[in-house]
Amino acid sequence: MVVVEKTADGLVISAEKQIPWPARPFWLLRSLWLNLWELWVYRDLLRNLVIRDLKVRYRNSVLGVLWSLGNPLLMMLVFTLVFKVMTSYSRAENFPVFVLCGILPWNFFSASIIGAIRSIVDNASLVNKIYFPRESLPVSVVLANLINFLLSLVVLFGLILAF
Repeated sequence: MVVVEKTADGLVISAEKQIPWPARPFWLLRSLWLNLWELWVYRDLLRNLVIRDLKVRYRNSVLGVLWSLGNPLLMMLVFTLVFKVMTSYSRAENFPVFVLCGILPWNFFSASIIGAIRSIVDNASLVNKIYFPRESLPVSVVLANLINFLLSLVVLFGLILAF
């Protein structure tokens, strides 16, 4: 097993060192804690990356942030027309709310996974130039999508109150 330890002198890589089974959860939690601490130290960078992702998303849009509210409504309208009006497959009472409860988390999950996968490749110029925790790129994409998801929840709660 390869073990990488961060010391005051730098990184120490041990290729032949075997960690006993009882100690492995400790090392796993320790490395997780160090990664989270490093993200906390670079929280300003993370905040700037999230703001940049949000600005880039709505930069060339006429509606801007309103599109994050209208997009789920339009998707809900299409699903309602297809599955409730054209074909009566659904027997749910409040079908638009039912559809929106499924669409919003799926859009958040899908956009987060796709964006996180592409984030390091899309920011290759940053990765090659300076040191920062590489985990901050996918985390910033997920946080930007979380903000978009929270904005979309306003539409869902409004629709729940309307029905």
